[in-house]
Amino acid sequence: MRNLFYSLFFVSLLFSNRSFAQNDPVSVFDQVWHSYDTLYSGFAVKDIDWNKLYKIYRPRINENISESELFNTVSQMLKHLNDNHVQIAKENPEQHFSAGLFGYLFDDIGFDSTLSILNSLPVSEKYFRNRVNSINMFSYGWIQDSIGYFHFTEFKNLKETQDNMDSIIQYFSQSKALIIDVRRNTGGEDIVGNAIANYFADKKRHYMISAYKNGSGHNDFTVNKKWYIEPNESVNYSKPVILLIDNTSFSEAEVFALAMREIPNVKLVGDNTSGAYADSEWRVLPCGWNVCIPYSLHTDKNGFCWEGIGISPDYYIKSFPKKPIQDKDKLIEFAINLINN
Repeated sequence: MRNLFYSLFFVSLLFSNRSFAQNDPVSVFDQVWHSYDTLYSGFAVKDIDWNKLYKIYRPRINENISESELFNTVSQMLKHLNDNHVQIAKENPEQHFSAGLFGYLFDDIGFDSTLSILNSLPVSEKYFRNRVNSINMFSYGWIQDSIGYFHFTEFKNLKETQDNMDSIIQYFSQSKALIIDVRRNTGGEDIVGNAIANYFADKKRHYMISAYKNGSGHNDFTVNKKWYIEPNESVNYSKPVILLIDNTSFSEAEVFALAMREIPNVKLVGDNTSGAYADSEWRVLPCGWNVCIPYSLHTDKNGFCWEGIGISPDYYIKSFPKKPIQDKDKLIEFAINLINN
């Protein structure tokens, strides 16, 4: 899974030098529609009639429509996919779209402000006993004398992550509980999420099934692959764990929550996750537009797909992802009380 922040921040590097074919907006519309028609993995599980959407939106396109108007019309069509991984971007003028929560944030607070929020620590430093430690993508410290906390922004670099996790788990070896925070975590690789969850696993447990598009048909997928967590061989944490999640817990952060909720001593606190689990990739269309297309299907161990829904917490607390860091963090305070009581 590609990290969303990385994808959006560097999407300008993907822009083609080819200019938009101003006299052929129908061709551009068809390029977008056909790309998703052959590659997108979520039509069947979401019961989306992609051909019907073509019949609805294609008549709105004519040779006189501007590129920005065309972009907005295509965006309206893609909104039906309700998927944060579904994104398009273009330049001159620059426009960005996401078919999920992040798209609404783009419209509400702007693209740059959205990226700033997603790239910031979600909790005020006032909650920490001393300073916050940082190591690569991890931030960690003591919330109280006996409660540890760590947040990480993405799932990448397996070896580096395992080295960091060894150090963090050893650092909190005398704690009575841990708070793990994957708010504002925008994803990464399945294998890295699996490795982190293994540090908390009590035994081998099945948590996920995945499959990947291998044909142009909406139901063309590879054979299912089963995913398991099992105790880490070097260091393991068996005390209570609170996992903080919300709408900005995206992609691999959601798969990680899927794994962690299988562990008996782990409780999930917060809001539903983003609802976008699939692996995805960016493609440059002949018109010069960039599109991000999910190409895999991830379900829980029972075969239920949470795409467009998100993982629900054990204890629900409404989140407000467009707000900056708050002095009072309801999720942190609830987690502390849950641990202490």
